[in-house]
Amino acid sequence: MEYKHELVLPNDDVPFRIFEFEGSNGHYRVKKHWHKCIEIFSVVKGNVSFYINRKQFMLNPDDSILVNSNDIHSIDVECENRVIVLQIPCDIFKKYDENGFVHFKQIYDFKDEKLYELVKKMFDVYTAKEKGYEFEVLSYYYALLNHLLVTYQDHEEGLTMYDTDRLTRLAEVADYITENYTLELNQKEVAEMFGFSSSYLSKLFKKKANINYKAFVEEVRVVNAHREMMNTDHSLCDIAFNNGFPNNKSFIKAFKTHYGMTPSEYRKKTKNDNKSNNIVI
Repeated sequence: MEYKHELVLPNDDVPFRIFEFEGSNGHYRVKKHWHKCIEIFSVVKGNVSFYINRKQFMLNPDDSILVNSNDIHSIDVECENRVIVLQIPCDIFKKYDENGFVHFKQIYDFKDEKLYELVKKMFDVYTAKEKGYEFEVLSYYYALLNHLLVTYQDHEEGLTMYDTDRLTRLAEVADYITENYTLELNQKEVAEMFGFSSSYLSKLFKKKANINYKAFVEEVRVVNAHREMMNTDHSLCDIAFNNGFPNNKSFIKAFKTHYGMTPSEYRKKTKNDNKSNNIVI
């Protein structure tokens, strides 16, 4: 299995994540991965090759595609493009399914003008950040959630049971780790909390998420540490401690694995990039 888990965190000021696709210059590939969220890609410009669970879909301008939680997907883009990505925590739909997991049908022919316009309005309002933007962007967000639920909820029992089986065992543990990443999170103790042996929990992560337990905990910690580093002037030692790392050395090693450089190098580069962007000619 050549795919990995991707941790998705909402933006700081809204209960979802919205951003422009990072491969806008073309000649870009996103490898196979999955995450616990609903994801919508809306293509504003260019063409995108999208793969979900081994099926290929070609997206053109004004197209939108929906990725369910736990769907394995990848992306290929050759030309310049502009794509808006919206990631929605799937927990928000829990009460609308008896198993606590809502599965959505694919958008017919990828054409849904209402969905496309809502995503685009959300992005435009959110990036402009004018006074009271939170209220306006949330109004579009809840309209979009209602539209998804009414138009695309899939009630097929087979799909629900398949994904529920896939989610319940792993997702409950993953949720606990995501909410308690500052704690020690000893594998044996966490496994016992959920009625598993340590070896079974290890196999569960490898089989369902293609990542081992230790690496998943590290990923959660380093992503949150990165967020703190970008939004505060806290020392790197404090950031390591605040996010569950036992020491600064382990934080540096984990950060370099995920971001390709040490935290101090990353912070310096970011400051230099910001200075360059703020130069007025």
